[in-house]
Amino acid sequence: MSFHFRTLLRYVRPRRTKFAIWFVGRSGSSFLKGLIDNHPQAQCAGEILWPHYRKETPIPLSDVLDRAVLHKPDRAAGFKCPYEHLYGLPDLMPYLESNGYKIVRLVRENKLDQYLSMRLAQENGKWTSLTGRYSIHTVEIDPDHFLRVGSGFQEADERLHVSSRAFPTHTVTYDGLVDRSEWAGLCDFLNVKPVSTESPFVRQRELSQDEAIRNYRELKARCAGTFAEKFFVS
Repeated sequence: MSFHFRTLLRYVRPRRTKFAIWFVGRSGSSFLKGLIDNHPQAQCAGEILWPHYRKETPIPLSDVLDRAVLHKPDRAAGFKCPYEHLYGLPDLMPYLESNGYKIVRLVRENKLDQYLSMRLAQENGKWTSLTGRYSIHTVEIDPDHFLRVGSGFQEADERLHVSSRAFPTHTVTYDGLVDRSEWAGLCDFLNVKPVSTESPFVRQRELSQDEAIRNYRELKARCAGTFAEKFFVS
């Protein structure tokens, strides 16, 4: 192959996008992974750094991510990167920056829904819909615990927002993905066609807030006048 032909191919071939999904737990990351995986031009690995984060297998980040992302033929390839991994692995952020990763920042705007998702998953021992439907549909929520954890969710989101400024970043919300209003914009950011896809992951909560939270009125009264007041929608 001549030098000029190889040079031409660099301009003709579609650009490959490497991406990481940054998120706080119970934000809908499995749902988003499912949407991307079912796109014909994209692929998303799961939380592949978990063993490395837990130091069970001390493998260099480059070995893990090159195998999961760089060697994939898809036009866009990436992985899920939860908050704990990003800040628990000091060499991760420099690696992503030096290797030209884009960041998809996933946010769940309603912190009560995010907290309720966590509590229902804990009660049922089921963290994705692929492990089966819930048998326990209602919980009682400690108001003070919710306010502490909900505030922590917001602080973690803000920290991710600040860190993402060093990268090409696109922010999507869980609700915007569910109703697909933000899907085309994400496809454009990933440099793939905006084709319709479905996720094998579905929402596990079947009841409204006031039905799922047994002490809903008490919780709402306790949160009046706080940052959490706006998250009560039923």
